[in-house]
Amino acid sequence: NIIDTAREDGIEIGIEQGIERGVEKVAKELKSMGIPVETIAAASGLSREDVERL
Repeated sequence: NIIDTAREDGIEIGIEQGIERGVEKVAKELKSMGIPVETIAAASGLSREDVERL
C-alpha cells in the first residue's frame, strides 16, 4: 500500500544520507591528515570540489 511504500522510500533515503555523511566525515578527516584532495576524491567517489569544501 501507499503508506508502506512511502515508509520504505523514507528509510532508503535515510540510509543513503547516513552513508553520504559517513563518507564526508572520513574524507574530512583524511584531508585534515594532509592526504591529497585528488586521492581522497578518487577513493571516496566525492568530486574534487566536494572534498575541497570539507
